[in-house]
Amino acid sequence: MMCLKLKCNSLLQKINKELTDNVPLVKPEKYLFSRPKNISIGTTNISGNSLNKIIIYLRSDVGGEHGTETGGCACCKHWRLGTAGIKLDIPNMYINQYLYAVKLHGLQPVVSLYNEGNILNTNEVPIDELIYIIKHMSKNNVKKLIIESRPEFIDQNKLTKIKAVSGNMTIEIGIGLESVNDFVRNELFLKNMKKSEYESAVKIINENNMKSLTYVILKPAFLNEVQAIKEAIETIKYVFNAGSHAVSLEPIGVEPYTVTNLLYEDCKYIPPKLWSVLEVLKQTYQLGEIRIGACQVSPRPTTLPSNCDKCTNKVLEKFDEWNCTYDISVLNELYCSNCYDTYIDDVNKLDSFIDEKSIEKDILDFINHYNTVSMEKVTNS
Repeated sequence: MMCLKLKCNSLLQKINKELTDNVPLVKPEKYLFSRPKNISIGTTNISGNSLNKIIIYLRSDVGGEHGTETGGCACCKHWRLGTAGIKLDIPNMYINQYLYAVKLHGLQPVVSLYNEGNILNTNEVPIDELIYIIKHMSKNNVKKLIIESRPEFIDQNKLTKIKAVSGNMTIEIGIGLESVNDFVRNELFLKNMKKSEYESAVKIINENNMKSLTYVILKPAFLNEVQAIKEAIETIKYVFNAGSHAVSLEPIGVEPYTVTNLLYEDCKYIPPKLWSVLEVLKQTYQLGEIRIGACQVSPRPTTLPSNCDKCTNKVLEKFDEWNCTYDISVLNELYCSNCYDTYIDDVNKLDSFIDEKSIEKDILDFINHYNTVSMEKVTNS
């Protein structure tokens, strides 16, 4: 008989894959794939200096290959939204998108280049196109390039090719470890990643004098607020010990076509409070460089982490200031008479222990509810 953990994982993956298959795709029209999915301009902190940054979201034809095969992570489908879902035979597609962005906005000292998948997976982005783009950036005085990939696509051959054309430009490679806890990462978040794979990828990045960035999530589905805070803190401690140069703390929002969204609609999930982001940061900021992320995807989640209407915008502004300064004093005085004390009272009532058996029961209850609702829809259609 299949053990409960395997049963939960198999059934949850099945639902997640069905949700992925329901994501509406764009028409494979050439003009759509001659320009990026999105471009945004902002600022970031480099060695204590606030520098301008451009984020270029390349429009992928097939999306993230891993997600296409498995359904991807339980909380996101941005790697699938905006894609054609099929391989397109468009020469230099990503080079042309990149050059379109440069023509429109110019290059900034810092560039984040995302394909909403794994930019080092040659089945997603041809390596010759990536090398052309990196070489162009290096020749045009870009100081730092940020890309991201799952660890299995990070190898010496690719890093050697990148180093050969990057000149003095800093290359930072982000990896979505998400959680140090195997149960949280692979059973709740559906990441399908081993810590050993992550550790090997960080090692090879560092050995090539590149920078390693690790994405750490806050509050995946089925965890309460306190469990999520504790898990993020433990994960941040782990990744710095593993050699990561920086962390991007990612409080989870609600995206369509996700397990998280189904739970949210059924009042079984609430995105983390911004106070929880602050709590994690206050307990870990001295360990290394920690950025606050979560909104740098395209399209953005439909429901974002927040506090009350009175303080949400103010807290988000302070988070932006933190990302440009890494000065903890900009966060120390944050308080809201309308919601902070209530938040503290609420979290003090919660248990931080992650009881896997109890969570597996919650997962099975969710699966049974989903299957019942799906059957009712079929019967009534």
